[in-house]
Order: sequence, then structure tokens, then C-alpha cells
Amino acid sequence: LQIGAIDLIIGADGVHSHVRREILSLPKPTPSGAYVWRGSVDTNAGSNDKLKQMQEYPMGKIIKFGEGMIVAYFNFHPKVVGQTAWVFTARANMLPDNVTIDCGTTTPIDLIKAYMDSADGNGDEELKENCELAMLVFGNTHQPSDLTWSSEMGVVDLNQEDIGWGGKG
Repeated sequence: LQIGAIDLIIGADGVHSHVRREILSLPKPTPSGAYVWRGSVDTNAGSNDKLKQMQEYPMGKIIKFGEGMIVAYFNFHPKVVGQTAWVFTARANMLPDNVTIDCGTTTPIDLIKAYMDSADGNGDEELKENCELAMLVFGNTHQPSDLTWSSEMGVVDLNQEDIGWGGKG
């Protein structure tokens, strides 16, 4: 690859970036043990009041399921009332023993159900309500394939001295 004189490179193509690898010669990302699923739901769909109540979140809402799982809901834009994005993340090393992740088949529904089974119905009403909301959101997601598509996030150690792009991260 030959590059002439340039003043700026913008490589907004993710952690597995062609720019990162081929042009800047940065180190390869290493697996983080964290997985992510993303999707969206129309909270105006149907007549479900719990979905409609999500429109009242000022910006979004973040819910933890134990130490290893988080689901976040984000309202897209005030001019597009009802369109809510969701992001679900799970840290494999922080999940209960009965919970495993198999990329491409494990869904957020599987993980939350397994977590709730391991929580043994401890009477936490807020946790039960959060689980019910998550199941409702995932059950009404725009693209059902979003529930099975996942990827392990990678990280790049920017503290290495020799990364070649102007200093430490």
C-alpha cells in the first residue's frame, strides 16, 4: 500500500480496523471476555404500557443483572418518539457458573433467564420488574436476529511504548 503526503487519516472502522492494522501498524486487539448485543424496539408498538413508559426515560436507563450483565436503553431522538435502542453486555468471567456464552446462539434472553434462575427468586421485586421489562423489549425487538448476533469485544493496549502513533493512550 503506497500512501502519498497526507495531513489526516480518519479510521472510524472499529477495533479490527484496516487503518489501525495496515496504515498505523498498531497492535492487534486482544479478546476482552465481554460480549455485546445491540438492537432497537418501537415502544409505540401494540398496547403495552410498560413499553410506552420507556418513552419517559429522560435519555436512557441502565440496569445491572448481577456483576456480569448490563442492559441499557437509549431513547433515539425527541422527534422520533418511541424508538428506543438497547445494548446488552455480558462479561464471561463474571457470570454465574450456570451461565455460558456461545457466540451466535446465546441470546440476552438466555443469559438473563439463567441469571434469574441462579438468583433463586430472592424476592427482589425491582430485579423481577427489570427482568420482565428486558424480556418484553427483547420479545419486541425490530430485528429478531439482533438477539443471536453477538461479538466478543476486543481491546488494544495503548500503554505500549512502541505503538507508533504519538504517545500513550
